[in-house]
Parts: sequence; C-alpha cells; structure tokens
Amino acid sequence: ADLSQLNKAILYILGNEEAKWIRVVHCCDGDSKIVPNLMEFVQFLDCMYLKCRIDCVITSSGFDPVTIDMISQALNVPINCMFITCPTSKFRHRLDKLGGVRVILNTEPTEAARQKDKVFLKALSMANL
Repeated sequence: ADLSQLNKAILYILGNEEAKWIRVVHCCDGDSKIVPNLMEFVQFLDCMYLKCRIDCVITSSGFDPVTIDMISQALNVPINCMFITCPTSKFRHRLDKLGGVRVILNTEPTEAARQKDKVFLKALSMANL
C-alpha cells in the first residue's frame, strides 16, 4: 500500500464529494495477498481525518465487474460513487465494463513514495501508536 496515494484519494474524495464514510476496499483473490501495511495506513488516515470515518474492507474476490457489483450491493454504495486508481496494463477488464466506477490517481507509486512509507512506519512503530 502506498500511504501517499491513499491520502491523495481521501483528499480528492473529501474535496469533491459529500462523503462522511469512506471505505478502502482491497480485493485479493487466491493468487494475491493482502497489501502490507494497508490496515495500518487506513487506521492512521481514519485518525487523521476526524470529520470522516475511514474503514478498510478486504474481500477474497478478484477485482472484476461482478465483484464491483457485489461490493456496491453489500455496502449499499452506488457504483458511480466508487473510485479506483488507474489500472495498469495488466488489468484484463475494459473500464467501460466496470459499471461506472470512477478512476482517480495513478497506480504506479514512485520510489520516493515507497521510501516515505517506510520512514513513516518506522516512526509509527517508535511512537507506539
């Protein structure tokens, strides 16, 4: 997980939407694992943005149109109120088949962002948060 990317997404949503509850959803099918530090980053962001609740939801489904629809129904969130980062070239679905989910941000974290996340985690663990 890239803390700076999650923060940018939260800032975008808070600046452009009327959201009081944001759920960061991670899809991990049988081949993938939960992104390292994702839960800690979401907990930190939840503490940082007091006017909004931020939760993390993990699903064992792959990221595809069926899963998007399932998440929409389970969380009672219209698909056009859901956001994704820009898919990489490996993504096998066309964006127009995702039911209206909106694309924000780039997916490829920079090396500087990865290093910042490592330093942040070290500071977090030293502060015993």
